[in-house]
Amino acid sequence: MRYRLVLILAGCAMLPPMIALAFRSPPPAKYVAPPTLSDRLNQIEEEMPPAKKTDRLPEVHLVRTIPITNPEPAASLIAPARDALKRLEDVSLTPPPEAEEDPPRKRKVKAKRERHASANVCSRHGMRKVTTRGGKSWRCRRA
Repeated sequence: MRYRLVLILAGCAMLPPMIALAFRSPPPAKYVAPPTLSDRLNQIEEEMPPAKKTDRLPEVHLVRTIPITNPEPAASLIAPARDALKRLEDVSLTPPPEAEEDPPRKRKVKAKRERHASANVCSRHGMRKVTTRGGKSWRCRRA
């Protein structure tokens, strides 16, 4: 019994400092600025080993040189054009026959549905139809 009392008293004595530690605010965090791009690039260059000659990319030549030759004489270019003009003169200048036009399409006419006596909603439910406002509206009344 005495040991329990001693433990309880010891626990009560330690309780206020423990509560004070629990509710104490944490120390403010120190702001550390992120590294700039140039700092990061310098760091990467320091970490990378120097490139060997075998690591280098091959040089790519994007320009292609084309040899220039003497242009063909103008007479050799004119002769085929004259032949083409002669062939065009031989062809008759009649217009091509017109294509036959399709006959105009006929519209389908929807068949009107016939109303049956059973189509009256009121009579199906054992009521009668009563119109109001000069036939503009209607309602069902018990028969």
